[in-house]
Amino acid sequence: MMEEANTARRGRGPAADWTSYVRFIILSGARTGSHMLAQALNSSPKITCFREVFNHLQDFVQFDVEGYDNFSAETLSLRSRDPIRFLEERIFCPYPEGVQAVGFKFHYGQFWGFPGLLERLVGDTGIRVLHLRRQNLLRMLVSLKLARATGVFMEDTRRGVTLANLSKATRHPLKAADRLRRRLRPPKAAGKGARARVTVSAEELFDFVVRTRITAANHDGLFDEHPKLAVCYEDLVDQREDVFREAQSFLGIEPHPLFVTLRRQNPEPLRELIENYDELYGAFKDTPEAALFD
Repeated sequence: MMEEANTARRGRGPAADWTSYVRFIILSGARTGSHMLAQALNSSPKITCFREVFNHLQDFVQFDVEGYDNFSAETLSLRSRDPIRFLEERIFCPYPEGVQAVGFKFHYGQFWGFPGLLERLVGDTGIRVLHLRRQNLLRMLVSLKLARATGVFMEDTRRGVTLANLSKATRHPLKAADRLRRRLRPPKAAGKGARARVTVSAEELFDFVVRTRITAANHDGLFDEHPKLAVCYEDLVDQREDVFREAQSFLGIEPHPLFVTLRRQNPEPLRELIENYDELYGAFKDTPEAALFD
């Protein structure tokens, strides 16, 4: 099955084992642009970049790569029974000649439900790590709250639609098309309708900032012995081509133009996104976190 999937993805040719290509993970938290980075890397014919293949909250395997079946019962069962074998037989396995780098997204905490997985990744220092972090944690929290409130987790410019709760819409293959059709909607035209806003308490922001910084630092330390590249969300948004070139070079790939069909959500000033902006800013104006407000 895997050989057929790889053939569909990259074309026919002799298979090469994992020693002939670079293995990597995109390590990150939620709302950091990791899906955009993964999509960009996967647009290279020399890179296979899977999405959240170890998301234990989904009852499917989110390969999201051409030629791979997200809904294979056999693959899902293998991941549940033996995540290490799944890693070796479905991810870091033989690929057609020409594939020079293979990796996947790995959010903090996605080792839950998969015994031994984190230890396996940490212990294999040959795996390269692109550690993607977001500097403005207030925007990160607002983005997370808006996504949960609206069900809109990403926007696809190529199709001109908003992907609303895509993982749920594609949960079962026989129902995927119908659910997706019902959940997709055109982006709201500028100036039409009220913009979604959220309320953020001072305690909520303080707790989020502390937890996020500690979690990111802990995971960064776990992979200290690995080749590692720090990637900043803000650079991914503002200096995209530079980030794409650096990421490809880090993976040993000669840089070529990459493309994405996703666009940034919620670019508006925070004052337009936070219902209680003045109150929240007042609680942090004399602290280092005042820099998070724009």
